[in-house]
Amino acid sequence: MREIIENSIRENATTDTAKAQDFQVLDLGFSSKCWQLAAYKLAHESYSNKEFRISVSIENNILKLTMISDKAPHESLEFERTLNEQELYNLPDKIKKILDDQGYIHISGSKPISIQASNSLRPMRNERMFLIVGYGSCGLASYYVPPNRGSGIELQSSLHGSNSGIGIITARAGHGAILNTVCWFESVFNATNNFSVKEKSRLKFANFAKSKKLFAKAGRAKPQGDLIIYFGENSCLAEGVNGAGTESMKLQNSASLKELESYESENETGYVKSTFNYPLIYATMMSAAKGFATPDSLDYGVDANNMPFVEFNYPRYDYYDQGVRVKYTIRSNPAVNAELPSNDLSIINMKSRGYTPNVVNVVQVPVQSGSVNTPTVETPEPAHQLNSEESKLVAQWYEAYVSYNGIRGLPVDSIDPINHFNAFMMLQIEQGNEIDKEHFDLYNSLK
Repeated sequence: MREIIENSIRENATTDTAKAQDFQVLDLGFSSKCWQLAAYKLAHESYSNKEFRISVSIENNILKLTMISDKAPHESLEFERTLNEQELYNLPDKIKKILDDQGYIHISGSKPISIQASNSLRPMRNERMFLIVGYGSCGLASYYVPPNRGSGIELQSSLHGSNSGIGIITARAGHGAILNTVCWFESVFNATNNFSVKEKSRLKFANFAKSKKLFAKAGRAKPQGDLIIYFGENSCLAEGVNGAGTESMKLQNSASLKELESYESENETGYVKSTFNYPLIYATMMSAAKGFATPDSLDYGVDANNMPFVEFNYPRYDYYDQGVRVKYTIRSNPAVNAELPSNDLSIINMKSRGYTPNVVNVVQVPVQSGSVNTPTVETPEPAHQLNSEESKLVAQWYEAYVSYNGIRGLPVDSIDPINHFNAFMMLQIEQGNEIDKEHFDLYNSLK
């Protein structure tokens, strides 16, 4: 497809203005369902021109397309995927040179683009997205190969654009007509960070089922409501409120150590309270009935402007896709600084995962003989060598020990893993979690 587009540009760029742009074509590798997701889910409008600010970047082998609605509250979607070596090699010369010189490229629209499309999805098999890159103008394009090519038109698009003002003159039909569907915009190179905002906090679960369960537990029951997450410096808690304002989920640690993959936060004081509305996010990002694929991961976070976001990974966004990560920033309901509600929880420190001892010494007191005045000598038994999986379990015990004892004002200076296990077990019972057999097996081997 890229060759067909470039040939059309060369044949129809007859003005000096168009020739000076030196247009080249970047295959974004995204399905047309990406721009459709923005047009039909963020715009929330009937048939009309959907206005978006747009940016494209490549950095650290990651290609990102950001689309921000030009209409308040300016919600946005970011589409991201990792380029393989062959794709990096096949990049247009213009982009490849900039990447070689400085290691990244940022292309941002100085004015919004207008996506003209009907109000219903018209998904076409293998309709793919491209960026036509000039020096002062760029174009967002979306093409598929028509099932009947007898008309002489090699590519078609479900976009409706305009080539006015860019110096490309094409007929309404024929080979060059494909350029009439492009959404053109004035562009700026290497604007800082494009329209992507730096993150402040992100909560990532080890698997999608656990993340989705938390979301559903808080907001799915009718009347559907909100998952509320408190992002702290080292801890992250969650509660739920239904659509009637009634508590649907009690305040709890948002994830157990077993469920947690990672927690990153630059929030140094207090907590940031963020609201994630279940019906809005489900309809926009998760409903397969709306024509979009089923995700396999769900992260929660808040950006530097205190705007909540969710990020989904779609392993197969369309039938030819290798997968895409989609980040939805919800600017209609900014997060606020807040104190935790009153609670008696054992709050987990989600960051301090550094306690991973390799050896645990089990010390026993030998049987005494002779005079009662004979001093007691403690002789350590041979150390139990922990493998990597056992080290992770012992680290979980220690985290639970510090959390469970700390909240109760008890000492946290013991180095005995048996004490750590006892606190771990009490904490799991308190939170209603099952304790896996592997924990008991390791406990028994250390006694």
